Amino acid sequence: LVRRSKHLWPKVAVFAGSFQHAMLQEKRAAGGFVCGVEDGVLTLAQGDTSYPLGQIAEMPLTMNTTATYNIANIAAASLAAWLLGIAPATITSVLQTFGQTRFDNPGRLEQWNLRGVCVLLDYAHNPAGLSGLLTVAQRLVGGAAGRLSLVLGQAGNRDDDDIRALAKTAVDFQPDRIIIKEIDGMLRGRTPGDVSGILLDALVAAGFDRGRISIGAGELAAAQTLVQSASPGDVVVLPMHGVAARDQMRRWLDAQAADKPQP
Repeated sequence: LVRRSKHLWPKVAVFAGSFQHAMLQEKRAAGGFVCGVEDGVLTLAQGDTSYPLGQIAEMPLTMNTTATYNIANIAAASLAAWLLGIAPATITSVLQTFGQTRFDNPGRLEQWNLRGVCVLLDYAHNPAGLSGLLTVAQRLVGGAAGRLSLVLGQAGNRDDDDIRALAKTAVDFQPDRIIIKEIDGMLRGRTPGDVSGILLDALVAAGFDRGRISIGAGELAAAQTLVQSASPGDVVVLPMHGVAARDQMRRWLDAQAADKPQP
């Protein structure tokens, strides 16, 4: 992208996690538009003019800076908004509140606290997305007794190696339990159990204890089983991909949170 940008229309704006990134500094020196983090503050700049947008630790989407991928997303979105004519003050006010409730960003890092059990629901469907989600989850585990558990699955239209890479990413974070799910309606040319078998073999090949792996049925059943078996201090990670299962799980979690359990 850096190489290609040099051959594009000259008005190329650049964002990065660090405001000191060499390309940001080069762009800024040339009067270009940039956005990055400097001393914990997200900052927009053009040439010598800069606009601080606030402490990233205070922006709900960053989960107190643990969601590093969202810091990059916020920098990109802020830069785009600014270039579309939205005032920095307006961008700042949005970043201070957006993400305070799970309804702000459906399907992405939604969170429930069920009597001391933290449940994270996300769409994470590739190794990078799963890695980002598990990085956040790992930091939310409560105390020495807290455990990290995960529902894992993949759509059938991925290469075998891509499916194995997802399993390897899960193993890197050493969860205490993994339930492998079948994603209803997403076999996409594969036979039932094919993707689950690849994931199971890959988890074991990567050194994960077979005794800590369960084979679930559909997404909803696997997710509910994992939540029901959790204890206070645990973090339950639910990458859910089927629209119907995700919506049903949201309603089920809301009912649990309201102490109105559904069958």
